[in-house]
Amino acid sequence: MIPALACAVALVAAAPAEGRAQIDVVEMTVDDVHAGYASGEFTAVELTRAFLDRIRRYEERYNAFISMNPDALAAAAELDVAYAGTGPVGPLHGVPVVIKDNIDYGGLVTTAGWEGFSSAAGGVDMVPADDAAVVTRLREAGAIILGKTNLPDFA
Repeated sequence: MIPALACAVALVAAAPAEGRAQIDVVEMTVDDVHAGYASGEFTAVELTRAFLDRIRRYEERYNAFISMNPDALAAAAELDVAYAGTGPVGPLHGVPVVIKDNIDYGGLVTTAGWEGFSSAAGGVDMVPADDAAVVTRLREAGAIILGKTNLPDFA
């Protein structure tokens, strides 16, 4: 990424949404996401932030996530820039998704649900260098991967 674009992405990702209604993500569909972008109701950054806020609100109770994608807001900001320039990058443009923790996401720990693959639990971190094919396809389709969710050992 060129430095100027990196700065713009960082600023957009950090900027608060002013004067916008709260986004209800509970039963949002892909069509709802597309309609929201088309109407200007929200941006990918705003939608991603709404999902991340909801995750933070309930994560302590449900313990659903193994790890969060620290680049989710930056990815959303890049998608907003692309949308403003040429439109959607793919059929899942700006759609926040999660993946199970037995799927490799380059740079994030993959535990397959087993504590032995987590240094936080006294094991050894298994950090893949590359994405699994499904992650590559999701990204190419424009999806924003928020994080990796829990599962039974070696599921």
